[in-house]
Amino acid sequence: MLCVAAKVVLIIRLPTPEDVYELTVSVAFFQNVSEVERFGFFQRQIQPFTVQTADECTIHAYHIVPLYVYDLNEAIIKLSEPSIPHVPSALSATSQRDASFDTPSFNLLSSDPNAVVILNLHGNAAHVFTSFRPQIYSSHLSISTKERPVHVITFDYRGFGLSTCSPTEEGIILDTTTIINFITDSLGIDPLRIILVGQSLGTAVAVAAVHNMTSSSDKLANPFRGIVLQSPFTSIPTLLNTYSIKGVIPPLLSPLAPYPRFQKWVISKIADRWDTASRVQELISNPRTSLDLSIVHARDDWEIPWREGRGVWDAAILGSAGSGGLTVLEGSAEAGEYETRIWESDNGRDNEAIAKKRVRWERIRYGGHNKVGLSEMGKRAVMRIVEKEA
Repeated sequence: MLCVAAKVVLIIRLPTPEDVYELTVSVAFFQNVSEVERFGFFQRQIQPFTVQTADECTIHAYHIVPLYVYDLNEAIIKLSEPSIPHVPSALSATSQRDASFDTPSFNLLSSDPNAVVILNLHGNAAHVFTSFRPQIYSSHLSISTKERPVHVITFDYRGFGLSTCSPTEEGIILDTTTIINFITDSLGIDPLRIILVGQSLGTAVAVAAVHNMTSSSDKLANPFRGIVLQSPFTSIPTLLNTYSIKGVIPPLLSPLAPYPRFQKWVISKIADRWDTASRVQELISNPRTSLDLSIVHARDDWEIPWREGRGVWDAAILGSAGSGGLTVLEGSAEAGEYETRIWESDNGRDNEAIAKKRVRWERIRYGGHNKVGLSEMGKRAVMRIVEKEA
C-alpha cells in the first residue's frame, strides 16, 4: 500500500558550514494515494509513474486521462496489466522510450496530435492528492473537448509525497525539467502542446523551470504553449514581510521588525529565494524567448496578498522596456474589485528573429489562496491558452 505522510514544508534554508536545515511541521494523517477513486477518479483513469533525476532522486508522478478519452478506451485500459513505469535518469532526457511505457494511457496521449498536456505544479505542503488539489485536476480536465483533449500530468517535488530526497530550489527545478524532458522526449509531445499551471509555490517552480530551460539554449526559444500563475509571489525574501499563514498568524518576519539590521541579515542568509519577479523580467527582456503568461490572483487571498501577484506583472512590464510592446488593455470593474491588464509585444510581428510575448494580469474578487483554480475565472485563464492557435 502506498501511504504518504503529509507534511507542511517551508522552503527556507539557512546554510551553515556543515549542513542545511528545513522547517517542517508534520500533519497527523495518512492517505493511500493508490486508491484514486477516493479522489474522484476512475481507478485506471490515472497512470502513476516515476522518473529518476540526474542526482538520483525518485520523483512520483501521475498522468490523468480526460474523461471522454477514458470512456472511449476504458475496455482497452482495463485489459492492460496495472503498472508503475519507471524512467531511469539516462532515459528522461533522451528520445528513447522504455517498453514499460507502452501503456494504453501514454499511448493515447502520444498518438493524438491534437492533445494538450497541462503540467500542474502544486503549492507548498503535503502531496498531489491533498485537499482541493484533485478538484483542480478535474477543473483542468473539464476544459477538454473531443477535438482537443486535455491530459493532466502532476508530480510531487522531492521531499513531498512519495518522492525521495530533500527539497531545495535547485533540486525542485531539476525535478520539473526532468518531468518536462520525459514528456517532450520520451512521450514525443511538442512543447507547444504543453501548458504549465502553477499555484503558490508552483508558480515560482513554473517560472524557474522555463527560465532554466530557455537560458541554457542558444537557439530561438519557443518553449511552451503558455504558463498560468495562480496566487504567485515575487520572491521569498519579499514575501516573508507579508506572508501570513491562513491570514491569522502575523507575517513571519514581523517579530524582527524592531531589529532591521538583524532582519536584513536573516533575509540575506535565505538560500532558496525563488525570485520569480527577476526571472519573469529576464524572460520578457530576452528577444529569443516567446512567452504567453497569465497571472491570476484573488483579492481575498489572506496568505499571499494580491499585490504580490501584481508585483510579478510589474516585473514583466519592467522587462518589456525597449521590447517595442504596449499595454493593449487596462480595465477594472465594481469599484476596483476586478482588474485586467494585458501587455503584448509588437516588435515580433515583422521580425521572425524576435519572439512574440503576451502577459495578462487578472485580479479577481474571490478564490482565497488555494481555490483560484476552481473558479470560472481561473479556469478561463487556462482555457484561453488551451484553445489558442499555437
